[in-house]
Amino acid sequence: MNNHQRGTRRCGGIPRAALVCGVCFAGAGALAQEAINEAMEVDRGRRARKQAIDRNLYNLKAGPVLMRFDAAMGVEMNDNPHLQENDTEVDFAFHPELNVAALWALNPRNALALNLGVGYVKYVNNTELDHLIIAPSTELALDIYTGDFAINLHERVSQTQNAASDPTVSGTGDFSGIENTVGTRVDWDLNQLTSFIGYDHYNFISTSTGVSDTLQRGPGRRFNDVQDRSSEQFYGRAGIKASPAVTTGLEAGGSLTDYESDFFHDNTQFSVGPFVEAQVTRDLKARAAGGYVRSEFEANGASPAPKAVDDFYAEISFNHQLSQYMSHQLALGREAKSGAESELITLWYARYENDWSLSRLLILHTSLFYENGKERSGVSERLWRVGLGFGATVPLSRQLSVSAGYQFVCKDSDQVNRDYLQNLVSVQFRYAF
Repeated sequence: MNNHQRGTRRCGGIPRAALVCGVCFAGAGALAQEAINEAMEVDRGRRARKQAIDRNLYNLKAGPVLMRFDAAMGVEMNDNPHLQENDTEVDFAFHPELNVAALWALNPRNALALNLGVGYVKYVNNTELDHLIIAPSTELALDIYTGDFAINLHERVSQTQNAASDPTVSGTGDFSGIENTVGTRVDWDLNQLTSFIGYDHYNFISTSTGVSDTLQRGPGRRFNDVQDRSSEQFYGRAGIKASPAVTTGLEAGGSLTDYESDFFHDNTQFSVGPFVEAQVTRDLKARAAGGYVRSEFEANGASPAPKAVDDFYAEISFNHQLSQYMSHQLALGREAKSGAESELITLWYARYENDWSLSRLLILHTSLFYENGKERSGVSERLWRVGLGFGATVPLSRQLSVSAGYQFVCKDSDQVNRDYLQNLVSVQFRYAF
């Protein structure tokens, strides 16, 4: 029996409706290339800060500084913590968490913001998987507005470990690391013409050995911390308003990546292409983009890699506010990015997310995704993954809420022992001070 047959049987327990949804729908719109995606993080941060003010989420004030504190305690049940093909072990993990947000309005237009989320995951049996959590929303940001220009200075730090986030990982549940991004973005708004340019310095520092151990199981020279790397990222965009509801233009991004060890190859990536963004109706936004991607690899690495890869990226996404109670996002496309076990993977993807406020006492969230990709370096793996998640949040009081969630991820690979199926159930209590 070949590995594909094993993978198909391994994922055979997927409910038929779940598989259909995973293939047919898509989720939160992410840009194809990593450098431009970093640019979009600035927009997400600005929106989050505005929503926090508009919804009065800050619950303390110290002079000119608005603050918000909340704490959470969660428990998870995971039936495959090591992401292994035939793992039947079930483990439980406890997850305490503390979040702090502060906003200092320097003047009516400019503000300094701090978001910090820290936690810890403690497993009952697999204690080698215990790890620190730094929430992806952790950020120090300064927004400066002067004339037609908006300047953002930022530093973002995170450390997470979620199987759904990286299609290249198999055979280990220990693949976390600290990601740190420091940079700036400058926006220039001339009404009919809008543009921005930006730069980020990115570092990844391994805090685990799972990926190094998985990739170097055979004899031969051994490299430590194979994921550790730094990257210089550049991006820019210029758009013209073809009408009050439609903006079209050109976007480009590039990166220079240097690995600390010689297991992976130092590389350079560049992407460029057109985009169109439209406010189709009052409640529906759409985006379409696509372009050329070139990746070049130096000859210093021990893992296999081509000299260069010419490829393309594409995306079409929709963000729809169905009503004051429901919103959803859909994205379909192709992207080229790095992974924990590969310098480059190209993926076709479909992702969908839905938020539904049934009442003041019940909020539902649903997510679905399907991915089909190929690693262009390293393991040289062909794979597909399907996943779904749903959760519910119930406010128990003005300050206390409880959430319950379920996450399912299945991976099928053409490589031996790289299929897996994972079910994760979680419950969390959150208290806002």
